[in-house]
Amino acid sequence: MYSEIILDGLLLHHPIFWKKTRAILVAYGVNSNGSKKLIHYMLPSHENERDWKLFLADLKKTGIKESDIKCITSDGMNGLKNAVSEIYPNTSHHISDSIRIHPLSVWLKVYVSSKNPKKLRLFIAWPLALLYLWLFKATPTSLAIGILFIILGELIRLWAAGTIIKTKELTISGPYAFTRNPLYIGSFSIGVGFLILGQTYWLFIPLLLLFFLIYQDTVQKEEESLKEHFGNPFLYYMSHVPKFIPHLTPFRDSHFQSWPFSLKRCYDNGELRTLAVISFALAGLLYFLF
Repeated sequence: MYSEIILDGLLLHHPIFWKKTRAILVAYGVNSNGSKKLIHYMLPSHENERDWKLFLADLKKTGIKESDIKCITSDGMNGLKNAVSEIYPNTSHHISDSIRIHPLSVWLKVYVSSKNPKKLRLFIAWPLALLYLWLFKATPTSLAIGILFIILGELIRLWAAGTIIKTKELTISGPYAFTRNPLYIGSFSIGVGFLILGQTYWLFIPLLLLFFLIYQDTVQKEEESLKEHFGNPFLYYMSHVPKFIPHLTPFRDSHFQSWPFSLKRCYDNGELRTLAVISFALAGLLYFLF
């Protein structure tokens, strides 16, 4: 299929409230005529050996087999070399310091990819947001209840973002002791809060459909990655903690490490940016209302 696969890890700088840098792992397929095509990407927390192994294992699942390629070219990073030797052990691996892939071009291709759930979310969310503003009609009661749901949802997200250690450790403490996906539960609560605030209850069904349309596939891919990453401990965790609807009592097991809440971890995971966006949106609605 491809005469060569080029692997590279890029670090993109983000504005304030985002992480200082965002890693993106990419694989380009090179045809016999020399043309390149982005064939796979992943947005991990870091560029390390473990993430590269997950990336290459996922690449192999897409159908890129050893028999289909002649060689793999990458830089000399030890983690990447070890990952290639484990996932593609019989493929020739060339080390090159002259790989040149422009980060902005990669980011644009990732962003507009039809496989990117963020693109689908934006296409659906913007028309619904315009309808929401058109039909917005708050009352003191809806305002109070809606803000409570929004605050609750953001507190859940902050708690989760301040607890999880992405890609490095299996997190089962904090909100992850009640549900495997507290970040998404928090997002849903925020969405419901805005609907209650504006009394746009008819948008609840589109919100529910949008939630499952986007996050069902995302959660499935994330859990497949976690199975590859952590193996039996994650399977054991899955069997005791529900995917979405939280248990009333937390999961506890002395064999698992618990992680305390950290405000720095919130910042590193980008949740302060989310908090800022929600705060500005809420402030804008209150200004529109009054």
